[in-house]
Amino acid sequence: HELILKNLKEHMNPWGIRQPVYNNHTNIPPVKKGMELAVYTGCREKSKGGSLHSALKILEKAGVSFGMIKNEKCCGAPMLDLGDKKTYEKTAKVNIKHLNSLGVDRILTLCPHCATSLNVDYMNVGDLEIEVVTLPALVNELIEDGRLTVNGNDGETTITYHDPCHLGRFLDEYDPPREIFAKIPGLELVEMERSRESALCCGAGGLMNMIVPDLAEFAIRERIRDVKNTGADTAVTACDYCTRFFWKSIKKKDGIKVKHIADVVLEHIE
Repeated sequence: HELILKNLKEHMNPWGIRQPVYNNHTNIPPVKKGMELAVYTGCREKSKGGSLHSALKILEKAGVSFGMIKNEKCCGAPMLDLGDKKTYEKTAKVNIKHLNSLGVDRILTLCPHCATSLNVDYMNVGDLEIEVVTLPALVNELIEDGRLTVNGNDGETTITYHDPCHLGRFLDEYDPPREIFAKIPGLELVEMERSRESALCCGAGGLMNMIVPDLAEFAIRERIRDVKNTGADTAVTACDYCTRFFWKSIKKKDGIKVKHIADVVLEHIE
């Protein structure tokens, strides 16, 4: 716990990584007043990479004006989870002031943990005036508004969807991902027995795999069994913590692919 909190205070991420990954390989414009979206990457995405590239490609194809947040800090969720309320509140207040000054109406959060923090937890600290939107909700909106057109690939693909804890239990966003899948020709969704409100945590949330790895391993083994029981070709989720933990834990013999919803959408848009 102490090392994680030390890393958060000194490097604004739980792992102590000094150089953000996206600064190394992605040419991302800074947010400007009047843009449609400010993209809040979160420390998981900045430090280790994940769905950012696909998410930005989707925004570009939809003609959305967006920019990255300069000097973006950790949302503070890990600090709150580990009981450092003082540092969390200090971080949250700084973030609220900074985000309110951006001059945009909406913030896109790629990480469900960040989405919960900004949407729910910040209400106990200050007044975040900007609307916070998640990637599945935004993509579904863009498709319905005609700004994105989805198409099918050759043949049919069977997928199952893992509901991230923060996206589902905390934000009640169970429908947007499923509505996206229903709009993609040739994509068949097979639900796990434990899905939506009954979905089991994969074991990566709340830094569980760093703090109580044995419990995390139990959780991911159970979740992989749920996936295999569906007979689906691919397990899809909307959280980079979940995606990475599934990817690390599924064995080659299982014959199951793991994808982030951003990658699935990018494969199916014109």
